[in-house]
Amino acid sequence: SSSSIVDAVVSLAISLGKLPLAKGIETQEQLDYLAKIRCNRAQGILFGQPISGESMLSLIRSRKTGTFE
Repeated sequence: SSSSIVDAVVSLAISLGKLPLAKGIETQEQLDYLAKIRCNRAQGILFGQPISGESMLSLIRSRKTGTFE
């Protein structure tokens, strides 16, 4: 099953000292599952809708400190 593959990849990454990042996370259920298997980094539409490159540049330029917190 796909969850077995995800488990294996996350376990391998952790055993190699890497920080696994899950992409394409769309639901809280997916995020909860990842936390359960110790994958604590994720990106996807659960966190925000995609924006254009131009919009991202505008967002970055509007930040006074230049850092994301």
